[in-house]
Amino acid sequence: MKFRIQSYLQFLWHSKNEHGVHSPFVYSLLTKCFYKKASLAHHSFDLNLSPKKERLLNKMYHYFKFKSCVFYTPETPIDNTILQADLLYTSLDSIENVESFIDSLFSKAHNDTCFIFNNTYRNPETALAWKKICHHPRFTVTIDTYLFGIAFIRREQEKEHFTIRA
Repeated sequence: MKFRIQSYLQFLWHSKNEHGVHSPFVYSLLTKCFYKKASLAHHSFDLNLSPKKERLLNKMYHYFKFKSCVFYTPETPIDNTILQADLLYTSLDSIENVESFIDSLFSKAHNDTCFIFNNTYRNPETALAWKKICHHPRFTVTIDTYLFGIAFIRREQEKEHFTIRA
């Protein structure tokens, strides 16, 4: 519990809103998705998420118009029948070897795939796994919302990390 409080206070200290972002891609994501006050059709993900996480995931689903979504849970192994996905979602508390797991996810990804990592601050191990993801050379855009860790490959963009209040 102490770790979660400390990590949240650290997150609040470093986080920004859309006014501290200089990336057009991330600025658009924030203003047209994260901070948009519109009622959207609810898309059920059956992931047992908090209402706040469910709302953010729903906004992202409608903003990016994901066609193929893959949800990895500790009970479901990586599905080899899916060739590429627009959304790859997993929980960091279920990953034992981060590097090999991320490499296996890249086989399912393309340039516009959105990776969403849940439970980035559940404990020190998941926070360390999230840091490894942020420093992974193939991810060029990483966004820490405290609720989720979000990563993109986006080869056309310089490597940047954002800490955003969602």
